[in-house]
Amino acid sequence: MPGPKSFRIPPPATRMFAPSAVRAPLIILALLVAMTAIPAQAWEGARPCYCGDVSTPQVTWTDARGTPAAQMAVQSALDILAVLANPDDVAGLVQIEDDVIGDALLRPTALLGDGAIDSLAHRPPDVTSYVLGNWLPPEPWVDPFTGDFDPTGQYMRLDLVLQDFFNPPGPVDFVADTMLPFLYGDHPVFGFVELDMDANPDTGGETAFPQCRYLGNVCRFGGVPWRYSWLAARAARDPTDFNTEFGPVHRSGEEFHLALFGGLISQIDWLVGNDDEFFEPGEVWELTGEFLHRAHGYELFSFAFGGPGPGMYLPMCRLRFSSLPADASTMVSLVFPLTNDAAAWLVAAGEPVEPLDGNATNQASVLEALDDLALSAAWLQANPSGLPQQPIIDEWASQDPNDYLDPSLWPANLALATTYSVPPFADALCNLVWTDVWPNVWPGDFNANAYVDLSDHVELQGFIDREDGGARDADGVVNGVFHIIDFAINFTVYDVNYDGAVGPDDREFMATPGDIDLDGDVDLNDFATFAFCYGSQRTALTPGCSPIQFGRCDLDQSGSVNLSDFATFAVMFTG
Repeated sequence: MPGPKSFRIPPPATRMFAPSAVRAPLIILALLVAMTAIPAQAWEGARPCYCGDVSTPQVTWTDARGTPAAQMAVQSALDILAVLANPDDVAGLVQIEDDVIGDALLRPTALLGDGAIDSLAHRPPDVTSYVLGNWLPPEPWVDPFTGDFDPTGQYMRLDLVLQDFFNPPGPVDFVADTMLPFLYGDHPVFGFVELDMDANPDTGGETAFPQCRYLGNVCRFGGVPWRYSWLAARAARDPTDFNTEFGPVHRSGEEFHLALFGGLISQIDWLVGNDDEFFEPGEVWELTGEFLHRAHGYELFSFAFGGPGPGMYLPMCRLRFSSLPADASTMVSLVFPLTNDAAAWLVAAGEPVEPLDGNATNQASVLEALDDLALSAAWLQANPSGLPQQPIIDEWASQDPNDYLDPSLWPANLALATTYSVPPFADALCNLVWTDVWPNVWPGDFNANAYVDLSDHVELQGFIDREDGGARDADGVVNGVFHIIDFAINFTVYDVNYDGAVGPDDREFMATPGDIDLDGDVDLNDFATFAFCYGSQRTALTPGCSPIQFGRCDLDQSGSVNLSDFATFAVMFTG
């Protein structure tokens, strides 16, 4: 592979554009004028995510067994597990985050709670960790997934590790035309991983349907995210936070997201396994499709072209599902070019590099997509749209896209889901059953201070006192319990156990940090368990410490139980 190159983009005055891009400002100006009278949701249509065709997808199947990529497929996945097991070896090179093992829950979204869920037949996705960084494959035209994390790498690599076995998702559209979730296996994983490439929460996001993203669902898990203050401020505590054309819950800060939906798959290559078109333990499949989307909120203002709609940047990319039975895990891996140089190397050594033209259907890269944002935002400074959504892109006018090509610095959030074994009656917006989010919440932490204390219990009681028997109470009776109307499409953060009612039962699920046995206090029994787990790492548990106990002892979610966790435990200890 050629060595590192300078890949700074030229200024707008000298940049090369395709003819369609030259016409883009006139097209966008006409669209912006027309859209001033059209709500964002109406313009983007009735679909909360671009998740592929609504008819049964036409997928090309390729037998790639025996190819060089297939020969290296399992080893390349095991190499990532080795990175996760030895994070000190890659300190400063990659971003590694661990999640609690065994914390998957069922958070349905269907109107009236209809739709059958079978968590035994269809396992709830449970993420255990992810790794994100610059990737350097020696021969990307042979196999981009074989290589090393290296700061000179011109590819981004993202790996999600899921506890137990999962398979690629079948098509589940939000408009009822397609519902084949188990097309490739009984345990599909759906959802989104959002990437904030400029680490600026005020740029990027969605101008419609935040109900399907992290900010729209994290509070369904009974608390407010505490890791970043801006997440706490923008997370939807109940559906009233969606009652605006454009508000805080739309502002996720993402520039790109990974969309895990089967309707996006156009080709499947068997690397390891048989050819029965059913993903099984021990197999490795490589999927080709439009899985990596630039944030749809930018499409209102973008010069990008070539996609299924104005401003869309939906490049084709490759996604690997690797089942690793020996480690009881599944890895979902994405390798994508950061630069157009890297995009050319995917084709062949010495392949000519195409200019940054904003067209995701030819050589596509993160740099090209961000370059389009800077160009579009600069044009909007001189030609403001007057739309309330424009601030989502404005700050890109003063940013250099080259400054944001280090994936280890990209804040990320994720929301994973399963679906129904029998579809719900009303399936628009409701085909997903959310199971795991990251960053996590502490159930019962309503003020996002990473603790459950007296103030949270007071806040819960205050909510019950205000709402019990009122207009929003489904039973309309003052009885100490608030019942949610149209649960589960409606929700509230105070419904900690997610049963459609807020009352005394929710207190039992309010998790105080250090309350390892979940009996409502932090006492000697909890200390005994903490002592067993002290010194554990996620991949190397001490004797007597179970994975679930480890997750409850790793109070700072660092991947190890150490003095930092003990300091928190000591503060919460009640004897």
